Formats: sequence, structure tokens, C-alpha cells
Amino acid sequence: MLMQKLCNSLQTKNQELVEEHAAVAKQMEELRLNLSLALPHELRTPLAAILGFSHYLLSLDSEQLPEPDAILGMQAAIYDSALRMQRLIENYLLYAKLRLMESTPEGRGREVWQSDKAIYTESLITSVVLSKVKKAQRRDDLRIETVEAEIRISDKSLQKIVEELIDNALKFSKPGTPIHIVTQLNNQHWILRITDQGRGMTADQIADIGAYMQFERKRYAQQGSGLGLAIARLLAQLNNGELTIESVPKQGMTVTVVFKQKT
Repeated sequence: MLMQKLCNSLQTKNQELVEEHAAVAKQMEELRLNLSLALPHELRTPLAAILGFSHYLLSLDSEQLPEPDAILGMQAAIYDSALRMQRLIENYLLYAKLRLMESTPEGRGREVWQSDKAIYTESLITSVVLSKVKKAQRRDDLRIETVEAEIRISDKSLQKIVEELIDNALKFSKPGTPIHIVTQLNNQHWILRITDQGRGMTADQIADIGAYMQFERKRYAQQGSGLGLAIARLLAQLNNGELTIESVPKQGMTVTVVFKQKT
């Protein structure tokens, strides 16, 4: 009887391991498929600019070259497009790594994005936000109120979360509309809220963030829609935080990130 119980227990355990392995394999296959379908499309716009301007310049002889200011403009467009491609590729690779970490908790590379040490938040957030709005020429749209806090997260993770969230707010809201960034403390929790008055998202689109899907790709010629939010959510979860999204389509969106304060 005892031997039979042991055998049944082993069979149950083996079955659980097989099912767990199959679930992870299915998740990784879905991830591979999503990335393989999305990445080529996302690279087309910046690649077209690089090829178009470089081909034009190479086709000219010395007597046909445009004015220096025009050449500098084309060079800047090529460089900006290359940076855009670089960031897209890096974000896709990071998303894949984070999903693998999610499926294999003992996986390598977690130490870069996860930390038991605490960091102060205010100067990091202010620096990232001001840099982003300045580059987007939207300094006047920014409304920022921050409080100092100490939370357990790697500085690289917090910086990436803030970068992706402010980029999303800048990208999907029009110049001249406000972007509110607020941090506050509440019951031993540090809360970051970023609110814009952009196009917003539907409930279904918000639900799809976890699986990462491109939203309304034919209608909006924007790169990386959804990917930045997915990365920010994974990084928050990796550091025992939570990211939530509230939105009304065509009216705007609020992204809230919550972490426990260091105690």
C-alpha cells in the first residue's frame, strides 16, 4: 500500500512537471511568434528613412550636392532613425529576456534588473523626465510634483520604467496638452502616476498588455505601441511592484506604479 502511494505520488509529480514544462514551452513559442511578426514591421519606418536619405546622397555627384544645411538635416534624420532602430531592437530583446526571467525565476541576468538594495527616487525621476520632455520640445506641457522616497529596486529598472512611461505619454498625446507626473507616499507605499490627455486605450487593449500586442497598427503609424508598457509592467513585477492602467479612449490615460517603501 505504501509503495503504491509512493508510485502514485511520483506519477502525479512527474505529470505536474511535464505540464509545467509544456506551459513554459507554449509561452515561449507564443513569445517567439509575437516578436517575429512584430519586429520586421516596426523596423520598416526608420529603415526606410536611413535607406532613402543615404541612397539620395550617394546618387549625387559633387556638383549636385544640396546646400550644407540640407545635408546636415538629412544626416540628422539618418542618425535619429538609426537610434530609433537601436532602441526598438534593444527593447524587443529586453522584453524577451524579461519574459524568460518570468518563466524561469532562477534564470541568469536578474541581478541587473532586480536589487535588494534601496535607492532614492526623486533625483532619478526628475532627471529622466526633464531630459525626455526637453528632447520632445514639450517642457511647457510638463506638470511634475515629486516627493523623496527610498524603495528597493535597481536604479536601472526604475530608470527604464520611467523612460518607457514618459515616452508613451509623449508619443500618444499632442503637443500643447498637459502631462502630469506625481509621486506620493501612502501607507508605506511609494506611488508614481503619469497622466496624459492622449488617445487612450480600450479595456481590451489594456488587457492585452501582458501578452504584448500592437494596437491599431493600421490606424496609427507609431512604433512600439504597447511594448514599452509591457516592459515597464514586467520590471515592476520583477521588483515586487505593481503597474496598473486606467484609460478612457480619446481622452487620455493614467499609469500608476506602486512599490513598498524601504522599512
